[in-house]
Amino acid sequence: MSPTYRAACAQLEIGKDVAANLAKCLATVDTAAKAGARLIVLPELCNHPGPFDDREAAWRVADDEDGPWAEEMAARARKNGVYIAYNILVRRARPSTLIMTCMVDPSGARIARYAKQVLFATQADWSQPGPLPLPVVATPLGKLGLYICMDGLIPEPTRVLQLLGGQVLINPLNSAGPDEADLHVPARAAEVRAWVLSANKVGRMSASHAAVFAGGSAIVAPDGTTVARASDDKEEIVYAEIAPARADDKSIGDGDDMVRDRRPALYGPLVAPKDGFPAYKRDAAPERMIGFAAVQVNARSRGDETALQRATALIEQQAQAGANIVVLPELFLWAPGAVAADPSSAERLSRAAKDSLLKVCGRTSVLIAANLVEAGEAGLLHNTVFLLGPDGEAGRYRQVHVRSADRGWASAGDGFPVFDTAHGRFGLMLGYDGLFPEAARIMALNGAAAILYPCSWRLAAEPDLIVIERAAENHMAVVAANRTDSIIAAGSRIISGARYPTPQHWKMRFPESTTLRHGVEDARTMSIDVGAMAQKLIAYKTDLIADRMPEHYALLAAC
Repeated sequence: MSPTYRAACAQLEIGKDVAANLAKCLATVDTAAKAGARLIVLPELCNHPGPFDDREAAWRVADDEDGPWAEEMAARARKNGVYIAYNILVRRARPSTLIMTCMVDPSGARIARYAKQVLFATQADWSQPGPLPLPVVATPLGKLGLYICMDGLIPEPTRVLQLLGGQVLINPLNSAGPDEADLHVPARAAEVRAWVLSANKVGRMSASHAAVFAGGSAIVAPDGTTVARASDDKEEIVYAEIAPARADDKSIGDGDDMVRDRRPALYGPLVAPKDGFPAYKRDAAPERMIGFAAVQVNARSRGDETALQRATALIEQQAQAGANIVVLPELFLWAPGAVAADPSSAERLSRAAKDSLLKVCGRTSVLIAANLVEAGEAGLLHNTVFLLGPDGEAGRYRQVHVRSADRGWASAGDGFPVFDTAHGRFGLMLGYDGLFPEAARIMALNGAAAILYPCSWRLAAEPDLIVIERAAENHMAVVAANRTDSIIAAGSRIISGARYPTPQHWKMRFPESTTLRHGVEDARTMSIDVGAMAQKLIAYKTDLIADRMPEHYALLAAC
């Protein structure tokens, strides 16, 4: 395997003339190859961008899988000695078509193919979801995986590619929103710790459509850093040096590893029939505005006995400001490492703190999500988020993905429950859990409108990418209360979601958030329509739950 090589993503304007589109793509391959690229990625639907009036119209324009596009791309790969990933509309039995990416190697052989599984908007009117498994193929340029545009707006496809060993993931785009370049593409790279190469289009979507393609073609490193990015509106090619072996390291420091620390025995819901879940094909509920507060407060040092008092003051302040639900940070009563140093003492303090917080709930009528140390069965301790309310304990979640630093005292939980409350149906998540998309996904399947998330940022990608992706990929609210002393200097996040439809279509895919300033004790309340979160439709005929294809995700729950 080459230790490094140059890769290219081509950003093109594709029109309705199929022959002209092919000529442009071939010339682009020549240009990129002359510039030293060994792997060249072209956008989605290079032969014709659509849309089409019906399936028959699409079929007439589509190419055969072994037709002129395949022949010319193979010849150009041989001529230049390069790998090419191209995406076109491919014919099946009339009038069926697939949106397919094909990969050819320097000999011109087709070494991989994949058809888009999750169709976006009107694509569902003239094409079909792909029946092919997600592919990863071993090459001298590393293990290359394929997914396509909307596939990356849900977490399962890229997670499967990660488990198949994908080092470089190729993602042709046909996108008219900033959400791909600014959120989904870098978030998936950071989440699966792999390179992602995305090639998008520019220009008008169609003569009758005011929207334009969003550009922003990019090459993103395994930590989520964008190393090359195209403009939003110009044809161009972006290049970067790829080191595929970087994607083999899934560790994030302190003994934690984002593949090894998965809990596949608990991920069965991801491969169960999708129509059996509460979130399947639900309509939006009536508007229901709920005040969610993130309280950013924690012990300033070991022996700090005033953290609970300061937290109480901020909770009461936010209750007066309209908060119905308050989330406190990860292990907020202790300085870093203090619980591991004396777990028994931490459990005793937790019992007293829980009683005090229940009294606060009684006075203010708020629900509080508080991370405390719980004494479980057989003398085991758990790192637990308690959901406390005016009527007592409303739920508890024992952390499933336990950090290496906490395994000496914390026994892992065994599920992802959701809880019905007076304000809606909510899930609880804690710290390390947020890096594993399976946790939030299972709660979303089971109808959670929001996730209450005590945390302490450890990766640069968490606050600006991963936690926002958790909200976007599930169309749910996320309230992430971060510690003031987190390793990453970023504040807490409260992330909402738009009600479908919304005039700015991409806001369905890139939710708004409220951010607190890092390093200071503070609190903020955001009013969120939890009724809107019931529906998972984010575009015409595009549903984040109903359009999943669990038959392709078996690897996610394989022990």
